[in-house]
Parts: sequence; C-alpha cells; structure tokens
Amino acid sequence: MFNHDSGKTSGIRDTNKSFLHARHVRKITDRRSWEAFGQAEQNEFTRLSFHGLLGGALRQVMYQTEDDRFAAVTGVGGFLSREALDASPGATNAGVDTLLRENFYVVVKYRLNETAR
Repeated sequence: MFNHDSGKTSGIRDTNKSFLHARHVRKITDRRSWEAFGQAEQNEFTRLSFHGLLGGALRQVMYQTEDDRFAAVTGVGGFLSREALDASPGATNAGVDTLLRENFYVVVKYRLNETAR
C-alpha cells in the first residue's frame, strides 16, 4: 500500500506526506501463518520526518466457516519502531525514538457477496 499527498493553498504548500506499508504472509498449516511487515511514513506538517517499523507475527485462524464466508483470526508478534521528529521552536520532543514493541490483534472477515468482503 502506498500513498503520497502534496498540495498548495493560495500558492503556499500546506500538504506533504507519504505512507508505505508492505506485508507478506506465509502459510505454515491450514490454520497458522507467519507474517512479516514493514512500514515507512513522513509528514512535513506534523514534524514527522520519518517513522518506520519492521516486524513479524504468528497468525492463527480461531474460527472459519467451511464456505469461507466468515473467519476470525488472531495474531501475536513484535516490531522495531523508529521515529524522527524535526526540531521546532518551543517544542521539547525533537529527536529520534527507537522502540521494541509487541502487538496482538484480532481480525474478523465476513464475505458480503462474491466481490465484497
């Protein structure tokens, strides 16, 4: 997934931001998968010069109907995150933060029809 927005109002640039996210899922069994993901973003007008992360997780199908119309999936993993903020007069939080984090998620999938889920 990629997105970039830039724009001007009355000839003055007031938007400049980008977002990139990639994810790869590798099936281990019918109910378990490994996933790896990475993300990078920047937003000039929120002082975010860079935010990036790399991580992985183990996904587990908790419930799935035989026709694959409904499924509930959980995941647990971790990622390394790095964020750099531009200096700004009066702000005390400029600099770089590097964090190691855990994540847990639940995904519920429901197929509405053959083209939408």
